[in-house]
Amino acid sequence: MKKTILVVDDELNIRRVLERAFLKEGYHVHLAEGGHQALRILEEVPADVVLTDVVMPDMSGLELLKQIRAKHTFPRLIIKAVPRPSSLSTSIVPPWASMILLTR
Repeated sequence: MKKTILVVDDELNIRRVLERAFLKEGYHVHLAEGGHQALRILEEVPADVVLTDVVMPDMSGLELLKQIRAKHTFPRLIIKAVPRPSSLSTSIVPPWASMILLTR
């Protein structure tokens, strides 16, 4: 049975790149452009993994995870946060590196 991943990021290109990568690996993928949309999706579709950006305009990734944990059962929480560099020219860290992963 395929696992379901919900990708939450306010940047369309990042959502698309992650969607292609996860689809290629055989996952079902749902996309949300922010925390409020992610919560609506989770009401209808249970996800095995939620991968969210930390900094988004409508709701932070941390606040999203608090709300998810209050309503849904995810026994493991993995937080991966890498600060975005101020200058892309001097960095090898991609802009999507500030992400949080919530798994069942």
